[in-house]
Amino acid sequence: MDTLSLTNCSKLIEIPGLVKLLKSLRFIRMEGCSNITDALKENILQGWTVSGFGGIFLPGSNIPEWFPYVDEGASVFFEVPQNIGCNLKELIVCIVYSSCLDNIISQDLTSISVINYTKGTMRTSRPVAIDLVASLEDHLWQGNLSNNAFNLEGCDEVEVIVDFGPQFSVKKTGVSLVWDKVINDKMIQYPSGSNEDANVLGEDNAQADIKSKKPWLV
Repeated sequence: MDTLSLTNCSKLIEIPGLVKLLKSLRFIRMEGCSNITDALKENILQGWTVSGFGGIFLPGSNIPEWFPYVDEGASVFFEVPQNIGCNLKELIVCIVYSSCLDNIISQDLTSISVINYTKGTMRTSRPVAIDLVASLEDHLWQGNLSNNAFNLEGCDEVEVIVDFGPQFSVKKTGVSLVWDKVINDKMIQYPSGSNEDANVLGEDNAQADIKSKKPWLV
């Protein structure tokens, strides 16, 4: 089993034995499960280790506190720290989203773009299925993206941009970085559901964008 779908199970509170499945489930769909405990949410968000195509969908309106880079809206800008003796393995992306529509299935193509202003590159990944459940209530989506696709390194100036399509509003975006020294279990990787696109930005444009994000740079 690679998908757990419990959408709109409003009476659901706990799922015995779920922790044992978190390392193999590609999708966890729990939209509309409004009564699940905070402890269960935290266990799912921190225990899920599948990388690539997939994601977690849970009710919620706040990015977990263990995400160091958080901003309002559909993007977040940060500088990759230098971590001597460690290699960056993954980006964990978490968003808060909602829709002006309710109880419909969206067919919009979703994407996550990672712009590296330091190296002047942009890469777009599509790790999410297109059958998103539109809801008026706030929900969380979390996905794990391998750094093999982005090649981010220490001191890189990076912006992560999330696009869930016109029917959804992305209210908050958070990113957490995972280093090889803290990975104890082998990550299970699934290929992206569609091709990843890479673009190279012109040097002048890249520097201009950095300055627009950080106007104190000269």
